[in-house]
Amino acid sequence: MANIDDLVFKQSLIDENYQLAMNTIPESFIPVKMLYIKGKINNKEIDIFIDTGAQVSVMSLSMAKELGVDFLIDHFCEGKLVGIGTKNMSGKIHYLDIQLDNFNLPCGFTIIDNDEIKIMLGLNSMLSMGCILDLTNKKMKFNNYEVRFLNY
Repeated sequence: MANIDDLVFKQSLIDENYQLAMNTIPESFIPVKMLYIKGKINNKEIDIFIDTGAQVSVMSLSMAKELGVDFLIDHFCEGKLVGIGTKNMSGKIHYLDIQLDNFNLPCGFTIIDNDEIKIMLGLNSMLSMGCILDLTNKKMKFNNYEVRFLNY
């Protein structure tokens, strides 16, 4: 069992660390807004979640139905999607265009049986299109097309 002097010393280190963070990176104590862009699939406007930590682009089964593209689901690709947790995969839509004003972003989607995330753009799509994330100016760029993040 730790003695009181050890506990006081450890707490003083924690307090110093906290103060250093407050003085150096105070923004780390403020919740950040998640990154979304506005787009259209099948002429229906949607907010697309940008997730640089996701290997693949994902769409919920209910969103595929809402967008009227569920007939494109290849059910031979059913299985499990493993990452932070496990999700059931209904299959894949191998190709859809996401319309971003005057730019079409080609994308494939893994279809999941989960409504937590309606539609998410993952690294596979961003890398294939050479996406540049500009967090300073709150936008992303595909080739010469720029799209601003929502709510910034």
